[in-house]
Amino acid sequence: MDVRAKQRLCYRRCLFILSLRAGGFAPRHLNRYTSFVMSKIVRWETPFTDSFFPSVVLLATPFPLFSNKGAGVKLIVAPDGIDKYPKYLVDFGEVLAFTCMDEGCCPERDFGSATFDETITGAKFVCSMQWFNSPWLKSYEGCHDPYSEGKFSHYLIFGGDYNVEVISQNDPTIRVVEQKEVLKMECEV
Repeated sequence: MDVRAKQRLCYRRCLFILSLRAGGFAPRHLNRYTSFVMSKIVRWETPFTDSFFPSVVLLATPFPLFSNKGAGVKLIVAPDGIDKYPKYLVDFGEVLAFTCMDEGCCPERDFGSATFDETITGAKFVCSMQWFNSPWLKSYEGCHDPYSEGKFSHYLIFGGDYNVEVISQNDPTIRVVEQKEVLKMECEV
C-alpha cells in the first residue's frame, strides 16, 4: 500500500478512533497530539538573551534543489536597534524548519501545556529561548538523517521586528559584528 493510500485510510479511521496508532500506522502529522509529553521552555544563553525587543532579521539560503538538505538560516540580532553596533550573527547552518513573523501582527503563540523555567518567569525580559519536547519537535521526529546521532532543538527568538523559530540539529554559532560588513549569499537554481 502506498503512502497516500495509508493517509486516506487514516483520515477515514480518525473519525472513529481516538488513538490513531490503534490501526498500526498513521502519518506523524495526524497523531502528534495524542502523546502527552510535558514540554519545557528554558532560557537560551546568548550575548543578547536579556535584550528588550532586539531587532531580528532572518537570512535564508536554499540548498541545491535535489539534495536532501534543508535551508541554511542565519539571523542578525541587533540588541540596540538595526542601525547600532554591536550586532550578532547567529548561524544555524542547515535547518529542518523555521518561521519568521512580524512581531506586531504575529498570531498569538499557543504554548499549550509547556512549563516555563524559573529563569524565564523571574526575569524582566528574555528574548532567546529553547523549547524542549515542543509539538514541532514531536512532529518532526524521524525526519533526520538516520545515520546521524544528533538531536533536534527548537529555538525561539522574540524581537522588536520579527519573531523567529528554528528547528535545527546543529548547535548555532554566534559571532559579534562590530562594524559594517558584507555578507554574500549564493544559491544555485
